Amino acid sequence: MNELDHIQSEVLPAAGALAPAAANRTQSRADQLADLEAEARFLEVAYGLAEKACGGQLVADHFRGKPADGAIAIAYGASLGWHWTKALQDVYVIKGKPAIQSKEMRELLIRAGHQIWEEEVGPTKVVLCGRRCDSDVVVRVEWTIEKAKKAGLTSNRLYDTMPENMLYARATTDLAKRMAPDALSGIGIVEELRDQDRVRATVEQVRPPKRGVAGLKAALAPAPAPEPEPQSEPDADAPGQPSTRDQQTRIAELLDTAGVKTKAAKLEYLQAQFGNHIRSAADIGADQADALIAFLSEDPAASEDPSAGGDQ
Repeated sequence: MNELDHIQSEVLPAAGALAPAAANRTQSRADQLADLEAEARFLEVAYGLAEKACGGQLVADHFRGKPADGAIAIAYGASLGWHWTKALQDVYVIKGKPAIQSKEMRELLIRAGHQIWEEEVGPTKVVLCGRRCDSDVVVRVEWTIEKAKKAGLTSNRLYDTMPENMLYARATTDLAKRMAPDALSGIGIVEELRDQDRVRATVEQVRPPKRGVAGLKAALAPAPAPEPEPQSEPDADAPGQPSTRDQQTRIAELLDTAGVKTKAAKLEYLQAQFGNHIRSAADIGADQADALIAFLSEDPAASEDPSAGGDQ
């Protein structure tokens, strides 16, 4: 038996073995401590696996070079009964929360013995039904494009290009949460968390502008681009031509002038304008870079650092 086989068969726990020790209130402190020590050993081994895997191309982009995040993803995947390689592909991180796609959630429900069926599926309305394996009660969930608009979700352009898929994902999420929340192990759903993020961003945009650096952030016209959806289809919001090195350098200079000087502050600023998928100025498009440079160059006074004595 080689090292990886040994780790997978003898060290990594089976599905359900990662339930928090504190959740069992009948355990003694000694038993809880033993469980925590076992989990710590698990994470140690998971980190070793992630450290080897996250330097390659066969893991999700958001885990490359991040073995600590990869180890936590392996832990969540194990609680769902997934092989560690699947966890490094299909667990996502949204605002610091682990999440899976709705199609993976559907898989978990079916594997748990629950029933799911389609009543109606189309670009304007999706109706899904389900029944727990231990119940005769039918749960019915309906999502329409009008409902999505009312909820403020259609700012995501994928509702224009693939409305059926988006409505299906939301219906699946609601059905699972109502019918069998225990099958989800408390994990978030990618589509729902990203929709919530977009709604929050929309609310932020209609607040009164502030002065100083905060006002500079609020005044930029283009709305923040949503994070790319984890789907095989091309992302409708992906920028065209990437920004050039000269544009990136100019943006950095102008942000320095505006009082946004540290690397972390610059990244926060860019993400506030263009979406949380941005990792540096190299991730924004040439047109976006031009618009940002034009804005920052236009009114230097409006970019004054409030910490330097300007009005808040």
